[in-house]
Amino acid sequence: MKTPTHAKLLLGQNCKYPIEKIHFKTQQVTLRESEKVYNTVSIKSVEFDFSDFTEAEIMDFQGSFIYKEQEE
Repeated sequence: MKTPTHAKLLLGQNCKYPIEKIHFKTQQVTLRESEKVYNTVSIKSVEFDFSDFTEAEIMDFQGSFIYKEQEE
């Protein structure tokens, strides 16, 4: 499955950061704010950059979070 490489953090100044890791099970994403600073936040607090994704790839990626929600 294709995953985004950047996301905009919707807390504070709405800055775009590289994604270090996506935690599908806990629905969190770790962003690298600088060389040594990482921030792990809920996926609800970010806007993923889907600029090079097809509609099917976006649906597949977003569906992975919905599926995990239904398992619990």
